[in-house]
Amino acid sequence: MAFDHAGFFTRVNRTNAVLFTRVMTRAAIVFGPVFIVVVLNVATRQIACAEAGLYLVGSNNTYTVNGSESFSGASNCSSQYFVSPVCVDGGATLQVVGTGATLVSQRQVFVGYKIAGTSTLSIQDGGSVLLNHTVIQAGWSGGDGLINVSGAGSRIVTSPDSILVVGTGDNGNAGSPFYNTGQTTYGGLSVTDGGHVQVGTVAVGLYGNGEGAVTVDGPDSLLHVVQDYYVNGGSGGDGGSGTTQISNGGRLVVDGQISFGGDGTDGTGSLILQSGGTLELGDKVENGQTASALLDQEGVGGQSNLVLSGGAIKLINSGLNTAMDMQLTGGVQSTLDTNGRTAVLSGTLAGDGGAGQGGAGHAYSLGG
Repeated sequence: MAFDHAGFFTRVNRTNAVLFTRVMTRAAIVFGPVFIVVVLNVATRQIACAEAGLYLVGSNNTYTVNGSESFSGASNCSSQYFVSPVCVDGGATLQVVGTGATLVSQRQVFVGYKIAGTSTLSIQDGGSVLLNHTVIQAGWSGGDGLINVSGAGSRIVTSPDSILVVGTGDNGNAGSPFYNTGQTTYGGLSVTDGGHVQVGTVAVGLYGNGEGAVTVDGPDSLLHVVQDYYVNGGSGGDGGSGTTQISNGGRLVVDGQISFGGDGTDGTGSLILQSGGTLELGDKVENGQTASALLDQEGVGGQSNLVLSGGAIKLINSGLNTAMDMQLTGGVQSTLDTNGRTAVLSGTLAGDGGAGQGGAGHAYSLGG
């Protein structure tokens, strides 16, 4: 299974969601009435009614959602190949703050697109972002992007076929201003202080020029992935760099499969479970058989790091059978909660930490 510039190809009976095509050229298509407001530093704020899009660009440009606002048409980031109703670029900030503040959209959503600067989507204090059939990208090619979800009641909720990419780095796309260059694009997702994110599939550091970081920190902070999670890569070519860190009561719940790399790509992926951080791990059924929930698909030049430093892995569907190597660090005890299932770890356990079994039922085997 791999992402592609022309689409995201999933397993049988799953939805294909368009990302980009290699031959993409800019062709702005705007639907519906649009109002243009020019602000300082030649930054533009394109604010539209529901039939059009929201386009923010420029480091001095901040837009705050009031009440419920819906965007379904095309912003200036749209092309003849896709529609992007919401695009935040060039260091602009989009805020969804407070109970009752709700942003609703679909299709392509960009936080950091082509223009230099770190753009931000900030969801705080009970704000909500609701996305349907969406590819949301933090840091596409040239424009870095951060998504922050913080505070109880703050949330991103998407449909199960939606995709979240953190650090795309798609310099192999003809529509990129950094086409065929080594420019690195950065993306970040931070879920803290009780914030929640529910999404279909996640990919971090997707292409070779993408670098992504995901943090889930604090009690009741949750990133729930209802399909698969790519710690890095997944493009079918060279993957980028991805780091995921769970800590202090934060939870990463993956109903499907976790993959380091994708289809033998080169890249670096790190999944770090610090003290108080929990990975709740599901599984995937293929051709009537349960597939391994933890996969190392890095190429010869790639590197995979699964690090337990006081965190826990809890099985939530069937058992676990994996050849992934694990590093036990920090001189602290980490836990594998079998939750009544059977776990077989045939990879290497190394480091100065310890590991113990939690949960009633079956024991796990250690090998290597």
